Amino acid sequence: MPSAEPPPPAENGAPRSELEQLQMRAGQVTDDSLESTRRMMQLCEESEDAGGQALHMLSHQGEYINGIRLHFLHG
Repeated sequence: MPSAEPPPPAENGAPRSELEQLQMRAGQVTDDSLESTRRMMQLCEESEDAGGQALHMLSHQGEYINGIRLHFLHG
């Protein structure tokens, strides 16, 4: 999101040039994008883990139900 604050002055106290301001903003956008990508990758990994656990549980439930069904059919 764009910042409403003016850029800080250069190290020597002089106002930053437009090029310096654009370079700083580009760096900020890059940093924000990288952080957003890291968060997205973490969420994807967590979702993949949750999906794997759900599949594992469903597999066990299916085996259990098949066992019950076979018991009633042949028991």
